[in-house]
Amino acid sequence: MTYAFSIPGQQGTPVEISVPPGVPSPDISLGSILSFGISMMFFIAIILALIFLMWGGISWTMSGGDKEKLDKARRTLVFSIIGLVIVVLSFFIVTFIATILNAPEIVPEWARFGNNPSSLSPTSTPIPCPPSDPEYPC
Repeated sequence: MTYAFSIPGQQGTPVEISVPPGVPSPDISLGSILSFGISMMFFIAIILALIFLMWGGISWTMSGGDKEKLDKARRTLVFSIIGLVIVVLSFFIVTFIATILNAPEIVPEWARFGNNPSSLSPTSTPIPCPPSDPEYPC
């Protein structure tokens, strides 16, 4: 039984409070921690890249024709786009490495694609054959 926490009871004996029925207990493992960390890093990196992209666009608009400000805004735009591309590529690299290492739990659940274990389960119902269709023999 999983206990939520324990509190000191009478005469110092601990009273253990269990998780109520129907409440899912947290699944804290190394894979779930890594998955959460990777999700947060992707989220923060994408948000930062988009903020810098907007900052570069605003700086471009507010440059007023000044060559130095325009060049700085252009560099901000270029580097933010490069950062966004790096984040997207790193997502695919992490997914590829996790696939090679056979560690799909490292990849966040929202980012998993292909080889869906639920679709490969033997309990899934087979697709019925179309009746009397010569193109699809059963």
